[in-house]
Amino acid sequence: MLCRPHGPCTGNVNCQKILKLTDKQKEDNDKWSGTIELNKDDIVFKSQGKELIRLSLANIKVIGEMTTAADPMANDWYLIFVDKNNEPYYIPAYANEMERFQKQLGEKLNSIIVCRLFSSIDFDSNIIYPNEFAGHKLFDFKEEPPKNLWEKIGKFLGLGRPIIPELTEVVKKYKNNI
Repeated sequence: MLCRPHGPCTGNVNCQKILKLTDKQKEDNDKWSGTIELNKDDIVFKSQGKELIRLSLANIKVIGEMTTAADPMANDWYLIFVDKNNEPYYIPAYANEMERFQKQLGEKLNSIIVCRLFSSIDFDSNIIYPNEFAGHKLFDFKEEPPKNLWEKIGKFLGLGRPIIPELTEVVKKYKNNI
């Protein structure tokens, strides 16, 4: 069992207690991280009662995860679905019902869907499915190049530049869909 947000159960904490959120906690979490579900063969992500993403499993070719260096109060960990057009869709890994979703998705794919980057505090990524690529990087992270003189001066002074996630060649070249 995976306990949010600290990872696999170690027996040192009561995981069942941690996972049982009150209705108020679920409502607060929905404002920031939304809710995910598997509806027949569609992945559905909602936030504050509005459907934001609906993806057919038939159009997905790779499932992965990504973490960022965002502060602890922001969504910094995402489940990523890459479609057959190499378009990534980001869903916060802290979304309500994530554990149930992962279990249902794993059953549908005859695989185990487990996120492994729960403790990462920097930019990182991982392919979860298909199994033949599990553990490989999903993204290469590149610094956005400066666009003007002020940005060049900022880069020279060591001020951070925005980081752009780019799909790895492994993902871009993979042709099969789920």
